Amino acid sequence: MLSVTGPIEELWRYRALLKNLVIREVKVKHKRSVLGVAWTMISPLVTTAILALVFAAFFGMKQNKGGFGLYVMTGLVAWNLFSTASALGLASIQQNASIIRKVYVPVAIFPLAAVSSALVNFAFALVALFLYMIFFRLPVGWHIALGVIPILELIIFALGLSMLLATLYVHFRDVKWFYDSALLAWFYATPIFYPPEIIAPKYVGLLKLNPLSVMITAFRATITQGLAPDARGMAIGAAYSIVIFVIGWTVLHRLKQNFINFL
Repeated sequence: MLSVTGPIEELWRYRALLKNLVIREVKVKHKRSVLGVAWTMISPLVTTAILALVFAAFFGMKQNKGGFGLYVMTGLVAWNLFSTASALGLASIQQNASIIRKVYVPVAIFPLAAVSSALVNFAFALVALFLYMIFFRLPVGWHIALGVIPILELIIFALGLSMLLATLYVHFRDVKWFYDSALLAWFYATPIFYPPEIIAPKYVGLLKLNPLSVMITAFRATITQGLAPDARGMAIGAAYSIVIFVIGWTVLHRLKQNFINFL
């Protein structure tokens, strides 16, 4: 297995570049947008309102003073963090080909910048989430702070997957189209806007194999129920995150020498 310490120290030396890449990514996302960063907070509120109304009208789910909306919104903000991070990470190396061809930089910095920029947007979405809770007078307990544990696992998982996808995308452009389809299927396979209780018993096992289901459920529990993350679930989430990170890291550093031939 490749050593991790050396490359991490190298990334630290390039932290100024990482900062600039993150700032650039955030600015590009909101370029020519009238609302700018505010849209990052408004978007989950709008999506939550639509999903909550649809499910309340067609599936008979009760709003119970914003409770169901909070359920949907916690799932959405966590999902958006993952989907944005991995989608940006997939194209991160290819989009920075001009930099890679001119000067030496550690290529892992580009997926890291993509995930970091998604984390910035996630922070703004959390503001909207807390405003929602205040508006509906929903309880805010100290257990919310423990939500950082599943979110950290999700970030590591997204970073590992981003490094893997970015490496594959350099070699095979079709990866993007396959991943876009997979991401859509993944969204519906994760209990974001529906409770897992409606899943047929024979499919419950498959739901537990979904790493995002484990992480998002744990994050949601800290906010909607005021519960600490389940230790077993967090252990499973950590295992998923570490495995994917190691795979992504290893594949990226084994194949990066060939990037210049494909960029």
